[in-house]
Amino acid sequence: LAGVTRDRPRRAYWPIPAGGVRPVWITEVSWESAGTLPVGRSIVLDAQSGAVLSSSSTVHTLDITGSVRSRVTPGTEPDNSSNPEVWQPVPHLKLSGSFGEVQTDANGDFVLPGVNGSVSVTAVYEGEFARTNDESGSDYSITTSVSNGGQISMNNGTGQYDTAEANAFVQIGALRDWVRAINPNDSHADFTATANCNINSSCNAYFNGSSVNFFRQSGSCANTAYSTVIAHEIGHWLNVRYGTGNGPDGMGEGNADIFAMYL
Repeated sequence: LAGVTRDRPRRAYWPIPAGGVRPVWITEVSWESAGTLPVGRSIVLDAQSGAVLSSSSTVHTLDITGSVRSRVTPGTEPDNSSNPEVWQPVPHLKLSGSFGEVQTDANGDFVLPGVNGSVSVTAVYEGEFARTNDESGSDYSITTSVSNGGQISMNNGTGQYDTAEANAFVQIGALRDWVRAINPNDSHADFTATANCNINSSCNAYFNGSSVNFFRQSGSCANTAYSTVIAHEIGHWLNVRYGTGNGPDGMGEGNADIFAMYL
């Protein structure tokens, strides 16, 4: 088998409960392939019966590292058959499990410190800068087993409701990162924004002072949780945080559009 190596079995002696020893064969088998964590076992066989007395891993890691991706609507058009979802990294996402909680970095990568082997990980569209709610039903969640170098894939089904949550989470984080990229000392966008997705109405979206809100698809109107609409509504929130406001003079709408346009 490609990548499989095995050492020459060596004879040794193995302690037994009665206080004596028995002859055994000890051999090590390993498999390696570029870009993946190697697999190795040390196997102890009873030299007389052939029974496996011990089998243990020879590959030991300190941490589990990996990445998270999601299907997200690309560009500035809404989610539709002519503009289907594509895989994108998911930065600033919270992951939870027996290890506690960690967050993905700006590239969608994560580290589970002090964890070996494989571990169960739960991912939802929630993190340092965004938290999404699905008003059509249960919020999106995925629980999967991850080992070192693994990848968590969210929104595999690419349904309207899950995609809306994915879009809102990724776009809100993208606008926050854009603000920091323009001015590394600007912390106005460093807060956790709540995004309510798939509200049972159509053809609109709004900011109400404590959340951004997006309507589901209906008739000729697309689901409004996509790119520039999301950035525009978060732009209203940033208007409040910067102190420019959203008054009736039109400045609020214009400034929200500017955030969306520059992003």
